[in-house]
Amino acid sequence: MKWKQICLPALLAVMGTVSAFSVCNAQDALQLHLHEHGHWYKNGFLGLSYEAPALTSPNFSLNNKVYVHLLRNLGPGWFRFGGNSVEYTYWQSLPPGITKSSAVLQKKDLSNVFDFARAIGWKVILGVNLGHFVPSQVTAETKYAYKHGGGVLKAIEIGNEPDLFHSNGLRPKTYAYPQYQQDYEQCVAAVKAGSLYVPVAGPAYAYNQKMFKSFVQTEANTVRFFTFHEYPTGRPYKPTPEQMISMRMSQRTASLASGVVKLAAPTHIPVRIGEMNSAYDGGMPGTSDVYASALWLADTLYSFANMGIAGVNLHGGFG
Repeated sequence: MKWKQICLPALLAVMGTVSAFSVCNAQDALQLHLHEHGHWYKNGFLGLSYEAPALTSPNFSLNNKVYVHLLRNLGPGWFRFGGNSVEYTYWQSLPPGITKSSAVLQKKDLSNVFDFARAIGWKVILGVNLGHFVPSQVTAETKYAYKHGGGVLKAIEIGNEPDLFHSNGLRPKTYAYPQYQQDYEQCVAAVKAGSLYVPVAGPAYAYNQKMFKSFVQTEANTVRFFTFHEYPTGRPYKPTPEQMISMRMSQRTASLASGVVKLAAPTHIPVRIGEMNSAYDGGMPGTSDVYASALWLADTLYSFANMGIAGVNLHGGFG
């Protein structure tokens, strides 16, 4: 299937989803450009993203009938495990001197999630700890994930939002791309020591397109697909539902994503929005938990698919 740009009210009118939007204004014409080449929508475009400790969650069970039914209704998708907490998530044990952790993963945790994903026809992007990088742990985790994940494991993602390391206490204020590149390459080496064949994804940047451009220019040969994060509304903007589904917000979202797509285009390597939602920090009451958020999401996913984004992982869930 190929996506074509159509106005959201017109689309909803055709689908018959929302009676309040079933009447378009005179200027809101439905246009189907059947002779234009669009972008192919592929299995796995839709995905969910969770904080890394969710790997230990009992929710990934086939006995969780509601969750399983929801995921199967979405069709084949991709899980992604990362988020800020991945930088405080360790493999099997706490390293010496480490006192703060979000989770300590065990073999059974990965096996359970891989088995769950396999049973429902989903894939997994697994984030590893770059913020508190322990080479031996990354190598051991990768080795186990590759052996037991098989075709379910789509990629190992290197860290989470390293463009914010300098402001969140994980690195000095002077931390910039040269220092990040060194960290990244050391982590990739640890991943490849676990398995030469496992695909790598990154850089999972929060917003910094300047750093992303440098990454594309220097590290494109190391990744299977690029990952970037997109929170168009953020929390500081505190949008109303009306603002969220406005043309201005739609244009802002498209501008943010298209900039990343253009930077990656010369490499012919796909770009995936590894984290996205209506707002970060668990959402915004009155905006994220109302129907306007669903309308915004439908519009945004169509827009991303039309501009060539390979897939989107909506972040959050399980508290």
